[in-house]
Amino acid sequence: MTQEVKESTTRATWSGKWAFILAAAASAVGLGNLWRFPYLAAKYGGGMFLLTYLVLVLTFGVSLLLLETALGRKTRLSVIGAFRHFGAKFTFIGVLAAAVDIDIIAAASPTDEGVVRLKSEGYPEDVTDIRRPDAKACRRGTSSALIAGVCAAFEAAGRKTGGFCAYTMSDVLTGSGLSSSAAFEVMLGNILSHFYNEGRVPAVELAKSGKYAENEFFGKPCGLMDQAACAVGGFAYMDFASAAEPEIEKLSLELGGRMLCIVNTGGNHADLTDDYASIPAEMKAVAAVFGKNCLREVDEAAFYASLPALRETCGDRAVLRAIHFFAENERVYAQLSLARAGIGRLVVQVLTEYLYG
Repeated sequence: MTQEVKESTTRATWSGKWAFILAAAASAVGLGNLWRFPYLAAKYGGGMFLLTYLVLVLTFGVSLLLLETALGRKTRLSVIGAFRHFGAKFTFIGVLAAAVDIDIIAAASPTDEGVVRLKSEGYPEDVTDIRRPDAKACRRGTSSALIAGVCAAFEAAGRKTGGFCAYTMSDVLTGSGLSSSAAFEVMLGNILSHFYNEGRVPAVELAKSGKYAENEFFGKPCGLMDQAACAVGGFAYMDFASAAEPEIEKLSLELGGRMLCIVNTGGNHADLTDDYASIPAEMKAVAAVFGKNCLREVDEAAFYASLPALRETCGDRAVLRAIHFFAENERVYAQLSLARAGIGRLVVQVLTEYLYG
């Protein structure tokens, strides 16, 4: 027995044709056409550049403008929602991640004994035999498990591994949500990369080795974002449509004099592994209602139209997490467009409006 649920939300519309034309013109013209266009026209040949520009406007510009207007008029959804309406393969979804300016510093030296001896400031020394790393033989939730796991991931990828001694100092707060374990894993990967692989292991592979270590050896069902953010550094856009080959784009972002500050509140999430594991589980449960594997494959309009039934089936928390997923991806798309255009201060403005309404 199925129940049809109709969407009762009324979306806003334009008051008239001229209101839409003026709004579209204001969004399309921008400051770039006022100062950058004359500069480029003079730099690249005046009339010839102008002719090329007009051809591109009339072919690509006008056609894409009409396409986007038609999509919006038909679906009455957001940018991402409109493309998702026609199929998951048209969806542009991802995350923006940032690695903060705190780090782990290691002094290390290679050895020939097939053992990693690692002493972190303020903690006991970890001695880990890496000659035959075995997830079943490791004690879960320990640094030794991460060491063995990263080495196992390197070997599985056909990379060389070997023993080393290291002393580390860190200002990454443990269990505070700043990805201290991911930073530790990427540090281990960098040591193995430079000692035994000529420093040629790419950032994405370092991230995947850290994820493998946490999932299989440490016992935490984490994703790839934290490790990738630590490995790439700075601001980065990431799309995990393919977990094996995620799309990662390093972004150069100027914040216009603003700063992102970290406040030590004394909180700790070290014992919240089960709570973190429930996030993807509940989101996949919502997707399963629509016969999909993950939320990025679900039509946003169909999701909102089915809210009452979803609350009954999956519960309020799962539904709220799905709502957050759709809204967050739309926000990422807006921030990415601004970052690519070099308007970093507006990225912060979008984030601030989200946090404080």
